[in-house]
Amino acid sequence: MIVWSGGCDSTLLLEQYGKVGAAWGRAKSISFSHPQIGHSQVQKVARQKILAELRKRDYEIYHLEVELTSEGDTVFAEPGDGLIQPIIWLAMAMPYLAKDETLYMGYVQSDDIWHRRENLFGAFDHMAKLMGKEGKLELPLEWYTKTTVYQQLQRKGLLDLCWTCESPGSGILNPVPCGHCASCERREETMVLLEHLESKPSSNQARKALSELDKTGEAK
Repeated sequence: MIVWSGGCDSTLLLEQYGKVGAAWGRAKSISFSHPQIGHSQVQKVARQKILAELRKRDYEIYHLEVELTSEGDTVFAEPGDGLIQPIIWLAMAMPYLAKDETLYMGYVQSDDIWHRRENLFGAFDHMAKLMGKEGKLELPLEWYTKTTVYQQLQRKGLLDLCWTCESPGSGILNPVPCGHCASCERREETMVLLEHLESKPSSNQARKALSELDKTGEAK
């Protein structure tokens, strides 16, 4: 089962396994709308568009949307100095895993999760033991760069459907990327450099800039 946000990395993972799944049965994906995951509803709209496109291509995908809401007195979230999304995804996905099913997550080279890899796998193992499950956790895009993800999604005609903006404009059904947050700038700069390389394949300057982007994750 694939944890799918509607962003670029997990969408590429879904496309890869959905395409394979078409040959032997349905791929499974699960997504979450959660108060502590930013812009959950915007991501949900992106997922709906991507899923519709993949199903038009006859991909066999079984998809589940899980939504957590909150009410009552305001209690401010305290995520600490670590990473909050991985533990939300794990805690919400584990009950839906079959006893011996594998959970796939779409982390790539430049993600912060690699500083906490041992914690992530440890959390999965402890939860699995607590629930009496025997599956495993896999990160198939571990050696992918963000540039590779963008390239492959563009070739597959899915990049424009993926959501990456951290500060979208108003409107859930047709949100507008801000163009100024770190994710928007990273994506824009990467695509400009890739276009430059396509017209000038020998450009070492563009290759060096892309390599630096993939190392730091920050646009200049």
